Amino acid sequence: MVRCKDRGVVLFDNDRSRSDFNMGNLYMKNGDIVTVMTISGEFVGKLERQDASSITLTDPKFITVTQEGGMGFTNGIAMTGVQDPKEVTLYNVSFVVDTNPEVVSAYRQAVSGLITKPDPSFKL
Repeated sequence: MVRCKDRGVVLFDNDRSRSDFNMGNLYMKNGDIVTVMTISGEFVGKLERQDASSITLTDPKFITVTQEGGMGFTNGIAMTGVQDPKEVTLYNVSFVVDTNPEVVSAYRQAVSGLITKPDPSFKL
């Protein structure tokens, strides 16, 4: 692993998982809810594993724009795929970031059916 702290660059050996490392202020570990941007679109899910060429999410949700101009989760990852797959492996990932707290709350509600109270301090 090579770190360039002042530039925020972290390069990894192919045999080690990026999820095992502290990436500046962003520390992701297995089970964290993360946002993944790919050429296909934006996904939210629980980080299962990550390596140099792919990332695997459990309980993945694909982000979509609603007719009202808001944001929501689709019922699947692909139009012809199964509804609510348990796991997806994504390749050609552009970036992975922490998920917005309001989206985390909505995600938890979507995957568990439990309604969680939004953070009152969050403002757009």
